[in-house]
Amino acid sequence: MTVEKDKDEKNWWQPALVLFAKWSVWISAPILLGAFLGKKLDAHYGTEPILFLVSTGVAFIFSIGYLVYNVSKEYKKLDK
Repeated sequence: MTVEKDKDEKNWWQPALVLFAKWSVWISAPILLGAFLGKKLDAHYGTEPILFLVSTGVAFIFSIGYLVYNVSKEYKKLDK
């Protein structure tokens, strides 16, 4: 039993690191994907900044929406 307790005390930081990594990806990945996609669509259709701005904005809203959902889910876990 003390071995499990020592192991838990040594790895107290792992859940926080996993959450940080997951949220970092959810912030950066959609925005980078939206920017890349918008740049390609602008080059294809000749609408210089419009599709880039729209796709980056939609990706930003999607990213923030997921983060709000995920943070509220984590707060509910803490309440239990």
